Amino acid sequence: MRYFIIVILSSCIYSLTGFFPREYKDVAVYEIENKTDYLQLTNISKIAFEEYVLNEPRLNLKDRQSANILVKIYISNYSREPEKYDQSGNIISYKYSAYIEIEFLKKDTTKVLDRRGYQGFFIQGSLISPDEGYKFAIKEAINKAFSEYFSILSKD
Repeated sequence: MRYFIIVILSSCIYSLTGFFPREYKDVAVYEIENKTDYLQLTNISKIAFEEYVLNEPRLNLKDRQSANILVKIYISNYSREPEKYDQSGNIISYKYSAYIEIEFLKKDTTKVLDRRGYQGFFIQGSLISPDEGYKFAIKEAINKAFSEYFSILSKD
């Protein structure tokens, strides 16, 4: 009986991820346009994108030449604000925010999905590197973009 339930659950999980078209699975960063004064956000965004794709079973990270889908990322805004204080008024944690726009293109650069904006947030202790906070905020925004991507492109 236990094996029967495992087989049923496995087939349900497979069927949920199995409807995503193969031609949309191989993705790469096409370009990152950083419109902010924080130059490191370009590299941070690339790392956040790659980490997201490597951990998403419906996607394969490729280079630009072998990818079917190219992703263009526009970094528009970022912020870090104190989120919580201790009784002495010292900052305990910060709220990181990143606003990006993402456009999905085919290999020939025709649009798959129009450019849309996504906001990501992350709360982190004050002693940790700000770059990590921005990475997680950007990763959340990328997650939102791909959630929409999967929803629109999945076959019923």
